Amino acid sequence: MTVIGNQPYIGFRIQPEIAFKKFGVGLDIPLMFSVQDGSFRSQEFEDGAGVLRMIRYFRYGVKKRDKYYVRVGDLTGSYLGYGGLMNNYTNSPSFERRQVGVTFDVNPIPEFGIEGTYSSFNNGFNLLALRPYTRPLIKTDIPVIKTLEIGASVVTDYTRQQIGQNGQLQDTRFVKDGMNSLGADMGVVVIDKPAIRINAFAQFSHMLRNRSLADSVDRYRAAAALDPTLPITNALANGYKAASGFSVGTQLRVNVLANVLSLEVRLERLWYQEHFLPQFYDAVYEINKDAKMWVLANAAGTAGTYGALQANIINKIFLIGGLQVPDNISIQTPAFVFVNLVANDLLPGFIINGSYVKGRLSTLGDAFTFDERSLANLRIAYKITKFLMAGVDYRWTFAQVEENGAQRFKPVSFVMPYVGLNLPLNFMNRNQNIEVNPKQK
Repeated sequence: MTVIGNQPYIGFRIQPEIAFKKFGVGLDIPLMFSVQDGSFRSQEFEDGAGVLRMIRYFRYGVKKRDKYYVRVGDLTGSYLGYGGLMNNYTNSPSFERRQVGVTFDVNPIPEFGIEGTYSSFNNGFNLLALRPYTRPLIKTDIPVIKTLEIGASVVTDYTRQQIGQNGQLQDTRFVKDGMNSLGADMGVVVIDKPAIRINAFAQFSHMLRNRSLADSVDRYRAAAALDPTLPITNALANGYKAASGFSVGTQLRVNVLANVLSLEVRLERLWYQEHFLPQFYDAVYEINKDAKMWVLANAAGTAGTYGALQANIINKIFLIGGLQVPDNISIQTPAFVFVNLVANDLLPGFIINGSYVKGRLSTLGDAFTFDERSLANLRIAYKITKFLMAGVDYRWTFAQVEENGAQRFKPVSFVMPYVGLNLPLNFMNRNQNIEVNPKQK
């Protein structure tokens, strides 16, 4: 629900695509109705500028089906190769923060091609991803095997400014020194239909060390050494460094209901070092790149099986859930489950986001029960002004309590008012107006 000119309206947005032969235009159409009399608001369609704002992207061709594919504008759902580094990426996490970027896949001859993505033509050098690839068996008649594709990837991001939650440009803290990654992969297409695609793949990925993040981790480790109450993960205590990951698996992509809903189901056998996160450049990467890099510094190494479900609903609700099960699950080698929700544009002016994490699982039977192994938070807030947000926080966390004369940590849950300010600050002698919240697993 929203108020326009003292008139309350209720409605939603649809995102269809109009296609003619190999050309397509993606739209973002608001459908709003008056709460008072039920009339349809048509003003959005009467002004030329308003109509232009409804255009999300232009495209030519279909990726992995046509020789030439290019899409300009909103890049929601973009991926590189088999998604080891970039998967379900968007350069426009909200309608107000839309960027104009380009993604392409050029395959002029059957045996060779190159795909890539550039996130935004605004504000200097932004995310760039490239992957040349070859299909050495494409001219054979062997089913499935003839689709074998081998590629090498590079993803680099030197974004110096990004749009904050207040809609204003702000300096980045870590990513401006470079978030760089390399990869190599190979795979085959098992099924390729207009609404469904199934791949089988193997891939190796390597994330290079970011100097600013390493310096920040070293300062935090030094502070934690002096103050035992500061929380610190094993990965953070070991010091942040470059890391690699390897996986084999299968992937199912489904697009339904005129781009209203897209789903991806992924199942992998994996081996990851500390400070590596699969599909790092994803649907929520552009929301706060620095905060995600801090999560990277806390990421633990693992070997086992990984399953994940990602959903993008009308480009307003991003839901990501996953389960990581190590070999020989036990108290010493526990499992890990996570769920993240971002729905900051579901209702005008509201911020809705939450996360649930539970580790040290020796059995999967209690994966979604709250206890001393769980962390959860849910925030619902309203943007009163571009600088001020107010709402409510729910948290399941830990607090220090005294029992029998001894101090110990116990799980607690609480609901508290939330007031947020987004103002330029000087942090560590650098001009900043971002907030990075370390998340502990």
